[in-house]
Amino acid sequence: MKMKVNVMSVFIIVIFTAICVTSIALVTSIQEKNILHRVSRGGFSESAIQFMFTDPGTEDITELFDVIENQEQSNFALIHQIDYNLTEIYIKGKYNNPPMLSGRFLKETDFAKDKKYAVIGRNLLDYVVETDKGKKIEVEGAGLFKVIGVMGYKVDTQLDDMVVVNADSFNFYRQNSIYMIDAHSQEEENASLDIFNEISAKMGDGLVKMDIESEGTDRIISQIVSNTLIYGLLMLIFVVCSITISYEWINKQRRNIAVMRLIGWSNNRLRLTIYRSYFGFVFIGALLGIIIMRLYNGHFTSPKTLAVIIIVKILFGWLATIAPTKKMLAISVDEVMR
Repeated sequence: MKMKVNVMSVFIIVIFTAICVTSIALVTSIQEKNILHRVSRGGFSESAIQFMFTDPGTEDITELFDVIENQEQSNFALIHQIDYNLTEIYIKGKYNNPPMLSGRFLKETDFAKDKKYAVIGRNLLDYVVETDKGKKIEVEGAGLFKVIGVMGYKVDTQLDDMVVVNADSFNFYRQNSIYMIDAHSQEEENASLDIFNEISAKMGDGLVKMDIESEGTDRIISQIVSNTLIYGLLMLIFVVCSITISYEWINKQRRNIAVMRLIGWSNNRLRLTIYRSYFGFVFIGALLGIIIMRLYNGHFTSPKTLAVIIIVKILFGWLATIAPTKKMLAISVDEVMR
């Protein structure tokens, strides 16, 4: 015997569709803001250090490479943004590279090999040419570079129009250039600064540290906090609504429940039947919410995140039915029949 589908059943589906849509929207918003926060820093970590040569006339990139090559510390990158769309990078050890859509990013073994490698943004795919040695792209003033990967997020960012090349692949005149040391260390907060200080000492104090300006960082963080507060308020409203609807839904099932009890069903079996029917409506609501967000703008949310959201919604639905179920089963059969 199953619980009847009624108007309250539809309300349950609607309320849990709203909960799912709201949850996915919050996760998507936070992911977007995190991406914007990183992009606002040029894609670099919080500990990254910017620097330039004290005297532009003494700018010697070869000496800088030699110092890095003999550096005891590893797992960092020397980055030089040549212009808005072109960046050269020198990696030692491991590096937390930008997200890849295909292929791979540069690694330590790609350097000092007299090879020209490039990682490009997705908007530059039309500029890739096929050669007998694979896919290549023309870099102004440096010739053809072999394309080894395509980088970018699932939203439009400045990475989509960028080319990143291995820094030892070509030499050109550098003056007043700004460089960066980025360790992306999760273990040591000042890893980038320590590496810079050691390199600076070996360069004879020929380098000067600069500050990285992150435009809009405070605004992005405040937006995340505001969205979370709004989500919390909406969830509180949904909690009240779902509990109220749960009471009404179970109350509408009182005749069915009375019949089940008259024919000898135990309370545990009744609870199982009630929960199973309720969970079915919750699952339908969550599924509708996922479909709505996928059609709208839910491309950020991973399958793992969606699974967690569904599990949380089902658990939430179970908690919402505990009190009304307990109240209904506490009423005697005679009273329910009346």
